[in-house]
Amino acid sequence: MSNEKMGLFIAELRKSQNMTQKDLAEKLNVTDKAVSKWERGLCYPDIALLSPLASTLGITAGELLNGEKDENTNPDTNQAIDNVLQYADKAVKIRTKSTRKRTVLTATGVAMLVISLMLMFYPNMARWRNVRAQQRIIQYADIATLSLSQAEIDEHFRRAEEFNTSLRDLQTEDALLVGAWADLPEVNYYSILNINGIMGRLEIPSVNINLPILHGTTSAALDRGAGLLEGTAFPIGGYGNHPVIFANSGMRHAPLFNDLEHIEVGDIFFIVVLDRRMAYEVDSISRILPTEVNELRAIPDADVVTLVTSTPYRINSHRLLVRGRRIEYISYTVTR
Repeated sequence: MSNEKMGLFIAELRKSQNMTQKDLAEKLNVTDKAVSKWERGLCYPDIALLSPLASTLGITAGELLNGEKDENTNPDTNQAIDNVLQYADKAVKIRTKSTRKRTVLTATGVAMLVISLMLMFYPNMARWRNVRAQQRIIQYADIATLSLSQAEIDEHFRRAEEFNTSLRDLQTEDALLVGAWADLPEVNYYSILNINGIMGRLEIPSVNINLPILHGTTSAALDRGAGLLEGTAFPIGGYGNHPVIFANSGMRHAPLFNDLEHIEVGDIFFIVVLDRRMAYEVDSISRILPTEVNELRAIPDADVVTLVTSTPYRINSHRLLVRGRRIEYISYTVTR
């Protein structure tokens, strides 16, 4: 954490809001000379001012301390940082006047150290927590599957195949764009293959990805794992079916598809749905614009699955497509 970097960041944000140093100073009840010192990197703002300063500039306290915006910061981290700042400020206020200067320096230093450590270690801690949560989702679904009879499992697959057949018969060129699948008669999409909230799991041994597959690509679904793109087939195998599975990448607090870009042609991934385990070999990797959906359409004589994420990191102007073609399932060991 650099006071010069923070100062430049404060100046940039202030100017972007058409504020003078005097305007910012008045909002915080300080002098414009104090603001000038911050922006020149001569000193840090008083610890009691960090939260109101961040709020005035339209950022979080963590972003202010980092000297840059971070769209992936978890709200829990921001709250923890605010709590630390409030605690340190209270510690300063309860000291006597004779030790005020020393206490301010000590409390500020301790708070800065704690916050720096939180920002340093948070991504790893958050990743661990999210991976654990995803594995619990998968485990609960596995337990639910074990309680099903073979007749119940067959019924799940029958309904999924019925949906896929109706989808293949839907002759609408822009179905993927406008969600024409929703017009299919008597379809309760979210009840099909719903095993304790998920439909299955995706395993990619070569890049150590193991995610639950959920219905749809809402933010609620993508926060928990990978989502099946609406308007594409359920991932149960079969010629003419082309499931498209999307997950986020570039998330510091959740791995998800962060390593999808490291997959190579010839790698194997697995789709597990109920008691059915299917293997797919990567045969195509491409990058497309979000509106280019031809590569996501079903192929009549092929059993394929495409994995999708946004790219490049933080820009997200394109989509990375990793397509796998169904192969015979055999026990697979990572060789890379």
